[in-house]
Amino acid sequence: MVPRFAMAMVAGLLIANVPASANWLTKAFDLGGDAGRLSSRSVDGFSHDLGDALAHVKALPDRPDVHALAAEAGQEGHWRFVNAKGETYTAANPGEMAGMRDSLLPGTSGKLALYLTPETGTTRRAFLRDLPPDADLFIAARSGAFRLVREGSGETEIVLAQIKPNLRTRINGTDLFGETLFQLNRPLKPARLRVLALETGSADSLPVVPRFDPETRMALVDRLDPARLASSLEHVSGQTVILTGRIENDALSFIDVNGADGSLPLENIRTAARNADVNLVVVKSETRRQPGGKNWLWQTATIPGLDAAVKQPTFGDFLARIAPDTQPLTILARRNGLDRVVLEALPPSSSGPLPNSFTGWMDSLAGDAMGHISMAGFVADLRDERRQAELDRRIVPGISSSIQIGYLLLLASGLFGLGTGWSWWTRFWPTEDRAEYGSSIGYALARLARGMAFVLVFLPLVGLPLFMRYIGLQLWALLTAPVRLMRWLRERLALTAT
Repeated sequence: MVPRFAMAMVAGLLIANVPASANWLTKAFDLGGDAGRLSSRSVDGFSHDLGDALAHVKALPDRPDVHALAAEAGQEGHWRFVNAKGETYTAANPGEMAGMRDSLLPGTSGKLALYLTPETGTTRRAFLRDLPPDADLFIAARSGAFRLVREGSGETEIVLAQIKPNLRTRINGTDLFGETLFQLNRPLKPARLRVLALETGSADSLPVVPRFDPETRMALVDRLDPARLASSLEHVSGQTVILTGRIENDALSFIDVNGADGSLPLENIRTAARNADVNLVVVKSETRRQPGGKNWLWQTATIPGLDAAVKQPTFGDFLARIAPDTQPLTILARRNGLDRVVLEALPPSSSGPLPNSFTGWMDSLAGDAMGHISMAGFVADLRDERRQAELDRRIVPGISSSIQIGYLLLLASGLFGLGTGWSWWTRFWPTEDRAEYGSSIGYALARLARGMAFVLVFLPLVGLPLFMRYIGLQLWALLTAPVRLMRWLRERLALTAT
């Protein structure tokens, strides 16, 4: 029974070692879109991506004014369309494209909605010009379907995916698009969310556990001396830290509650966050005032929507809550060093810091008078999907998952020779003599200590030799099986003759 149990345990550990998020398409989450959440299934005869797009089409409710097709562009620009019945149509030129609707949607009128594969919407978006200009376009993944927004024309055209009404992302390849969706769907845990207010002369460090208001159960703003920010981030490893201020010359400029102003280089803050393994979110504001402070009308400065944002289930919902409703923010994603990704959100048609216009100045003044910290975007430096998956596989925090899984595999391997391992252990640590202990409790504790040392330390150390010994015995038993069978038959024949 022990070998069978051991083999089952090893198989389970091997399965657990497969990265849970090796590919962003394996994540099933709902960030919006018309089709909602889909099951992880494929469609016979189609690629996984086209099968996902077709699954969205099939999940759509019947609407007489909208007719949907799944679509995929090949490397040479040949289009493949599929209707909800699974019927396909291939178009290689404008003439064939004109017959697509009559072939797959005969006798229908109304709006045409095309659900594109991620590869089509990212690396092959140059072929989008071949599609009917009046069609609604969506990029479909297993996680959801998102409306495509095209701005500009020709070489200056950009393609965006509408994630939320006030949040959209630039599409610059399947890798970054998938990473962006993963980050926006990252579960938000209020107990691991810290809102900081920089205040000269305040606390020298951050508490490991956030403080909560006893009535509202909301996390309180942590006040911190800006000079201690880098060192304090080490105390909140694995958590999400939110800072606010005006970005000027690549520095975070702020005014604390006492009216003292200062600035911190933004790259230094990011470096400290990466070193501490902290998810950093910097809310770009038109005002430099910190949350919790007082303005010139003695009103408390707050980030509008923050109280509701911290209650949201995902990071994307959190950002949508604090983002302005008047103009959508555009997310740009980029890799930033080992196991990190940067998401930067700017207003439309903005590729850099916001201009200091008269309108912006008036909005800032009005917001300051009302005690509101107006949001003009954000930049988030976050653990990427691969790093987060490694952290999620850990049983004991602070120890690499590969080390923990290796330890468990060695421990399970030792079960293949548990009796032999125990006999080796008794030679190294002899059995306790009851006469040497003055009480039964002391004797029981000594036996418990020896047993735990055997299971937790010795068995993993000798696990590989015990497993190799077990394999050798099984191979020897297999090789000698004919000899033992012949011996058994000879003994049976001898008994029959007598």
